[in-house]
Amino acid sequence: MQNIYCISGLGVDERLFRKIEVPGFQLVHLPWVVYDKHDTIKTYAAKMMAGISDENPIIMGVSFGGMIATEIAEMVNAKHVILLSSSKTKNELPLLYRIVGKSGLLHIAPIWLVKRVFFILYFVFGIKTKEDKKLLRSILKDTSNSFVRWSTIALTHWERTSYPNSITHIHGTSDKILYPFCVKPDYWIKNGGHLIILQNYQDVNNILDGILNKPIG
Repeated sequence: MQNIYCISGLGVDERLFRKIEVPGFQLVHLPWVVYDKHDTIKTYAAKMMAGISDENPIIMGVSFGGMIATEIAEMVNAKHVILLSSSKTKNELPLLYRIVGKSGLLHIAPIWLVKRVFFILYFVFGIKTKEDKKLLRSILKDTSNSFVRWSTIALTHWERTSYPNSITHIHGTSDKILYPFCVKPDYWIKNGGHLIILQNYQDVNNILDGILNKPIG
């Protein structure tokens, strides 16, 4: 079976991919590595790349993980890169995020408090089922506040303006974090929120199967 190297978003772990299944492929989660406070998305991606052993790998990234995957793609000459609820360049990030990043507010924002306002997070992430709400709470509990702060700052200072042709971008039409009007994906998932990988996993699986198991000729 071929490997799909998976990168989660903003400190989230492999539980984010629990509903993803693609015939003929196995998911290999790339765990987050130790970061330096001066790391950019590009320099951190170079550290994450060490977990990939395949030549011309297939990489799948969610949200912030998709941005990491985009950087890795050129370093390893990836065969295919799949972005879920992500951005291919800094130009697909909301302008407000870049303004806030440059303001310095993220250095003092109370990350621990934001992670505990669940009713807002459910709305923003598009979470509706009890199962996924429980999973999100568990994930947030286990996520490092310092990593969230660093990665959010790195995201708002991302400098990439181009992307490789190997990228396929899948996005929800109701994403409230990376707004639909900011991005130009290859596939839209109707009414999908930011966590289409959980809430719309069947649609995601069908698209992945069509992309990766496409008949030749």
